[in-house]
Amino acid sequence: MFSELQPGTVWAHFATLCRFPRQSKQEDALREHLRGWAEGLGLATQVDAPGNLIIRKPATPGREHVPGMVLQGHLDMVCQKNSDSAHDFSRDPIKAVLRDGFLIAEDTTLGADNGMGVVETSNNLGMVDLKPSGGTCNFMVRSLLDSGSQTLADEIISLWALSGTVAESTVQVIHAGLECGIRGAHAPGESVDVASVARTWQLLTAILAAHA
Repeated sequence: MFSELQPGTVWAHFATLCRFPRQSKQEDALREHLRGWAEGLGLATQVDAPGNLIIRKPATPGREHVPGMVLQGHLDMVCQKNSDSAHDFSRDPIKAVLRDGFLIAEDTTLGADNGMGVVETSNNLGMVDLKPSGGTCNFMVRSLLDSGSQTLADEIISLWALSGTVAESTVQVIHAGLECGIRGAHAPGESVDVASVARTWQLLTAILAAHA
């Protein structure tokens, strides 16, 4: 089913996410898969003390002085299901179904929030040649449902420190993702508009091209 959707590389990444159970604090398998994928592309990886996966893509030679770009997404998903569902989020993959132009999961949440954010950051690390000083991708192990804004501010400062930059950060919005037309997020019946994914992909690639 995923092979029929476009952009193909975007949906191929999302299909991979659906195969990995990834409830909060159980993201190890997916994190290691992404780490191996990145290292297979020759990208530097780091897992910090809380378990966040950081992937760095170097600058094009001669462009090291240009400011870089940071892309972020959280690996876990909101796990909700209908009362009569036997789905076990600790071991079962997400069963996605295409229906009337929307991708849904039968009787459970789909995990497209923030799954599509992880997909787009992964896809661009693998496919887009960043011309400026490089890119950093941070896959956080937990969403911010029970985390404070200061925690995220510290994460942002830590990311900038990787490039030798001293930064100050004030967080005003603590949860925002690449939603891609998601309806009914965080509830069984959650769906993602297939057509909006392509539009979001075009927008993001245009932003990266302008940045380059």
